[in-house]
Amino acid sequence: MRLRIRVGEEGVEILGDAARAATLEGLLEGLGAQEIEQMLCG
Repeated sequence: MRLRIRVGEEGVEILGDAARAATLEGLLEGLGAQEIEQMLCG
């Protein structure tokens, strides 16, 4: 799993990449994410 965390005027943005999307989503939900967007690449 890879994460990139950015802090800006609009708040905190966390970008992540994981082999299993559910693992990353679980982590973000545990951190209290108000919004989770998913982009699938292939």
